[in-house]
Amino acid sequence: MSKLFVCQVEGDSVKLIIMRGRKGEAARYRQLPLKDLVPELKRLGFNNDNMIFSLPRSLAASRYIKIPSHSPPEIERMVNLQAPRFLPYPAEELITGFEIVSLEKDGSSRINLAIAQKDTINRLLGSLSGLKRAKIDVFISSYGLCGLYNHFIPKGKGATALIDADAGGMELAVVLNGKLAFSRHSKFDASPGWKSFFIEELKKTRDSYAKEISPEPWQRIYVFGKTAFSEQVKGVLNEQAQYPVEAVTYGNSADSEASFAALTGLGLKKTKDDYFSLLPADLKAGYRRIARRKKAARIIICACAVVLIVISAFSRNLRAKAEYAKELKEQAARMAIEAKPLERIEKALRVMESRRKPDMIALNALFELHQVTPEGIYLYSFNFEEGNGISVRGQAQELNSVFEFLSSMERSPAFKRFGLKVKYAAHKKTQSGETVDFEIFGLKR
Repeated sequence: MSKLFVCQVEGDSVKLIIMRGRKGEAARYRQLPLKDLVPELKRLGFNNDNMIFSLPRSLAASRYIKIPSHSPPEIERMVNLQAPRFLPYPAEELITGFEIVSLEKDGSSRINLAIAQKDTINRLLGSLSGLKRAKIDVFISSYGLCGLYNHFIPKGKGATALIDADAGGMELAVVLNGKLAFSRHSKFDASPGWKSFFIEELKKTRDSYAKEISPEPWQRIYVFGKTAFSEQVKGVLNEQAQYPVEAVTYGNSADSEASFAALTGLGLKKTKDDYFSLLPADLKAGYRRIARRKKAARIIICACAVVLIVISAFSRNLRAKAEYAKELKEQAARMAIEAKPLERIEKALRVMESRRKPDMIALNALFELHQVTPEGIYLYSFNFEEGNGISVRGQAQELNSVFEFLSSMERSPAFKRFGLKVKYAAHKKTQSGETVDFEIFGLKR
């Protein structure tokens, strides 16, 4: 039976659940010291299984922004450059993830952007040191609340507020047409004045949502958390919030005051957006390569299955099938022998290709650069080292023009030998208005 482990680290403690079976039902809940996580996983039979980390909303920033592209790879490059606008750290110290909430007719996308410090993510991954895992993902806890909501309300429309609270704090999220659009986290103190605190935080969330996302208010509130506490919150909100309020019950630990809502939602979510995962770029790229190989393998297996079915349909008896299979094996063996000289030739051609002097000269490159440079782009520097790399510097009226220019260069046959990317793009105020200084560079592949 397949297993999925979902955990959330908060300080020196960790919440842990195990999802089992095809329906992904939560089988066990645990809250334990962080130092006991690896021993507990081993005791529970963790062996090359999938793992998901729920990153507390208090450890990540979340923004709902508009990006001038529909392409996820392009959006990924853009948000990596824009991340320092929202957290005061260099881009190389931040990890970003995003989910496309809606596609606009003007070619732009509205996305939910999540940003976390790389050190935070590395500490999470380091807590599993010594364990072999098939795949690991990191999502903000608000994404899990959205997943739990969609599990109970699979076709929810409009805006809905979600509240999750336990001894560690309170998280408020807003789901818009089934997608996470907004979230906040507040420290929670179960003091005598907690009811007023809840109402005040709900008002702050409502005002922030109206200012940043949409003036149209949410139509309903769902409360997660421990069942007894959820009922108390439901009663307070029904009296003062002026919205329909429901308490959502789900499996939980009987001896814990902690909420496992976000973890359960991540475990129940059938499809998870790879671009929203807060993993280091190299680790995410590695998982993507593995996924592509598995997809290719499935296609090959399906193709082989179709071939076998066709062969079986035209085979008259078992003897004919066996003889045909034997012939196929013999042909495969002969082809393997015959392919060896071709492999040596291919290897020699690759060596010759690697030593071949590039046939692109600076004059041709300059002419092609002139052909692909769009209006509104002004170039003031072009460096070309034959066989090594190129560098183009200039100014643009807006950031989107820089990425359009990059795409035009990538499509040009003259630059296909180079791995091009934006080295930097910085806004600059001039007498004529705001411009974007940029540099595009590439090394020979």
